Amino acid sequence: MLQRVLSRENVDERRRAFFRASGITTYRQLLQRPLWDVAHVVDLSVCETEELLTKISIRLAPASRTVVISPAVTFMQ
Repeated sequence: MLQRVLSRENVDERRRAFFRASGITTYRQLLQRPLWDVAHVVDLSVCETEELLTKISIRLAPASRTVVISPAVTFMQ
């Protein structure tokens, strides 16, 4: 799943191979590693890695089930 998301975010094959080689194959493993370590492994700056993690998190976040009809009324689908 993580490899597919990295591909969708236009992460090149070399960096995806770095993720696999370092043992980061799931989103959970990615989040458990310190940001600096991930940046070092995939040869990105810390800022670029932070942006990539944000994009991945947004893409993998579950869809919201709350529908807002008006500011005062909400209900669950």
